[in-house]
Parts: sequence; C-alpha cells; structure tokens
Amino acid sequence: MSSFLFTLSLLLHGVTFVIIFYLFQRIQQFKYSDDEQRVKDIEDLFNSYLLEIKDENKKFVESLSNLNSIKPEKQDEHISPNDDIYNSNIDMINPDMTSDQLDTPSTESQVLYMYKQGHTIDHIAKELDLGHTEVELIIKFNEKIHQ
Repeated sequence: MSSFLFTLSLLLHGVTFVIIFYLFQRIQQFKYSDDEQRVKDIEDLFNSYLLEIKDENKKFVESLSNLNSIKPEKQDEHISPNDDIYNSNIDMINPDMTSDQLDTPSTESQVLYMYKQGHTIDHIAKELDLGHTEVELIIKFNEKIHQ
C-alpha cells in the first residue's frame, strides 16, 4: 500500500510540476507580448513626435526663407528707421516691441558695426562697457555664421 501511495505521490508531483511549468511559460508569453506592445506604442509615439518636429522645421525654414527674400539687395547700405523696408521687417520680427526699443541697436550689432569700421577689440569693449572676451566671442560667432 505504501508503494502505491508513493507512486501516486510521485505521479501527482510530476503532474504538478508540468502544470507549473506550463503556467510559467504562459506568463512569460504574456509578459513578452505586453513588452512588445509597449515597445511598439513607444515607437509609434516617437514617430509621431518626429513627424511633428519635421513639420515644424519645414515651417521654420519657410519663414526664414521668406525673411531672407525680404532683405534689401544692398547689404552695405545702412537702412534708416524711416524706410518702409525697415519698418515692415521690424513689424514681422516682434510686433509687441515699442518704437523706442526698435530704434536702439543691439549690443551685438554695435560690436559688429564698430569692428567693421576698424576699431580694435579693446576699444570696442571700453566704448560699449563690455568684456574683452565677450567682444571677441561675438565677432568669432559672427564670422563662423557667415562663412
């Protein structure tokens, strides 16, 4: 009788192990299919973001090309604040700015103007109350942009 019970116990243990192994495989399948679905969802999300960024870049490039086409043909000629081209470009750049803010040139443009006039970096820095290194960086960045 004990040998029968021992055999029955081994048989039940074997069946239990087979069922546990089968359940373990099923759990792993669900886990991997769930992970694959998550990966696919993330890839779709990234693709949609990428498409949005590409569209925004296209719009940005178009707006830049429109601004470049509006530029005056003579680059060396200074545009006075009374010119129509000057006023239309300013309105396109930032309509919230007041006319007083628009009439004062930026520090960068002052540095570049003085540098093109032949002033030394030290003189520009003293005149505009800027650091020597700051003036050098403005000039170097401008040269890199226009190369």
